[in-house]
Amino acid sequence: MAVEPLENLKRAVMEYDTEAAASWARKAVEAKVDPIKAVDALTEAIRQVGDGFGRGELWLPDLVGAADAMQAATPIIEEELKRTGAKRETMGIVVAGTVFGDIHSIGKSMVCTLLTAGGFEVHDLGGEYQG
Repeated sequence: MAVEPLENLKRAVMEYDTEAAASWARKAVEAKVDPIKAVDALTEAIRQVGDGFGRGELWLPDLVGAADAMQAATPIIEEELKRTGAKRETMGIVVAGTVFGDIHSIGKSMVCTLLTAGGFEVHDLGGEYQG
């Protein structure tokens, strides 16, 4: 039973489907799937897309689409991590943001997604911060 939500969550990210990713994240929570395993499924999906990008089989829009789908599911899973008190090992803490007038919010979002997938705890401050 727990395998279905995780496989579908992974597939949704790999197919860049933000609505399905959020839906399968909610279904995983409802099915009492270990939230760490859900994070692992998201991580595996984004890594596979990243590997395809690295091999030249996928392009930047593919990476952005997968990152968007992962970002749609992540808050749902993160909330369950907090609720259950589950702890994830982290490689470190990263704080990210963009300054006022910077147009690189897409790149920042992708970097945050990839760092999260890589095991970092990421605090995304958003954008438009004045120095």
